[in-house]
Amino acid sequence: RPVSPSSDLDSLALAAYEWLPMKTLPAFLVGKYPPAPSGGPRDRSNGWFANHPISKLCKYQMFLRDQAKEDSAVAQAGGPEAAEAQVAAAAQAAAAAQVAAAAAQVAA
Repeated sequence: RPVSPSSDLDSLALAAYEWLPMKTLPAFLVGKYPPAPSGGPRDRSNGWFANHPISKLCKYQMFLRDQAKEDSAVAQAGGPEAAEAQVAAAAQAAAAAQVAAAAAQVAA
């Protein structure tokens, strides 16, 4: 079935595991999935057939969620323009401090 960044990848991973269980279940997946049926074919590639690509999609999905949260936080703080204005103001203040220090040295 086609997937998108908003797909429920956990259910896709479970469906893939039910369709072709791994020969051995990795330790981090123990408890997430029910025991494999006793008969039938097994994924002899230790998850490379379905689990590996689905886990990569999960990591990408988490990256997109984190990026969306970060973008939302920047927008709530006034957007990128506000951040750029803060950087510019700090640079102007530093330049003014340098000019004042140079003037104080000349006056001394």
